[in-house]
Amino acid sequence: MIEKKTQIRKYIVFPCKKCCQYTYGRVNQKGKKCPRCGKNHKISEITGEIVNNLKEANLLVRKKQDGFTIKNGFKNVDLASLTSGFTIPGSNKSRSKFQQFRKKNKENDKNSYNKFIFELKKLKCNFSTIPQTIFNLFFINKGFKSSEIRQFTKLALKDKKIDQNLKTNDVKYYQIIV
Repeated sequence: MIEKKTQIRKYIVFPCKKCCQYTYGRVNQKGKKCPRCGKNHKISEITGEIVNNLKEANLLVRKKQDGFTIKNGFKNVDLASLTSGFTIPGSNKSRSKFQQFRKKNKENDKNSYNKFIFELKKLKCNFSTIPQTIFNLFFINKGFKSSEIRQFTKLALKDKKIDQNLKTNDVKYYQIIV
């Protein structure tokens, strides 16, 4: 039977010079990058506690991190209070809340679109063809957001409520059909 040479790897546990959170590295390696902030450390220049194996290093980092959080005021933090209102994505609660949110938004969009069409009818009383810039300004003055104007204009073009005509110098005009 051949015996394997088992080399005991020693690890050093140390606080990061930038974020002060604890990490570990092998004693014989050149450098270690902090997994939290990305600061590079030269192992030869670090002071810290040396342990005999990876498991001990991991346990010591956890122990020191607990001390770090206690020292910085995170000991008695109630995680439930921090995460209240959040649900796990894909859970029934989150799905039903999202569906309710989507349903409300669809109703609001429908009401806003109907208001848009109503304002279009008013606009048709004065103009049959109007430049796009004036068209947008009219709806901005009526309280519509520019994103809503773009969305509702696309819908109105699709529903044949307005028609788009290109005129001279690439100025877009809308012909109001409603």
